[in-house]
Amino acid sequence: MAFVRNQRRGDVWKDVQLVDSIIEKNISTFTLSAKKERDIESAFTVALQSNQDRFNGKVISKIQSDNSVEGITLFGKKNYPDMSLDRDGVAIDLTRIDEDKSRFSQAIGSSFIYRQQYKFVFQIFILTENAKDVWEEATNDNGNLMDICKELSDNEIFIYIIPGFKVKTGSPQIFKVLE
Repeated sequence: MAFVRNQRRGDVWKDVQLVDSIIEKNISTFTLSAKKERDIESAFTVALQSNQDRFNGKVISKIQSDNSVEGITLFGKKNYPDMSLDRDGVAIDLTRIDEDKSRFSQAIGSSFIYRQQYKFVFQIFILTENAKDVWEEATNDNGNLMDICKELSDNEIFIYIIPGFKVKTGSPQIFKVLE
């Protein structure tokens, strides 16, 4: 399945569109709970589970004790997204970014690993106050970030960047590439 362009129609694509709308509706969850990554994961898992009846796939999360997210082995190490819809449908990974911007490249690398197993991957970055410069770059459209995100989208990896802090009135509340 790896890196084969999936059809953007059918049940799994409907699940992708529903995840997108849940992210949009729950931006305040990300911004209010940006203190710890685990808290963000818990809040978003609740948002997904509360919509389980609307999904075609089953919501699976690392924080659930009765389920486990499907891991992908690379170099003898298992790599797990934070949550998924079914065992091969949609992987969702949340990454909190502060001073250590290298977490961006690590998370994007992980997204490619998840893509080996899953048809679509959401990589959601939540920025702290210490990563405001990343938000400025994302919203100023200097080209590089947008080009990279479009290329990832072509590989069924969707990048979302959400500020965990107040942004200027009239500014976008989210940066995303889902094309």
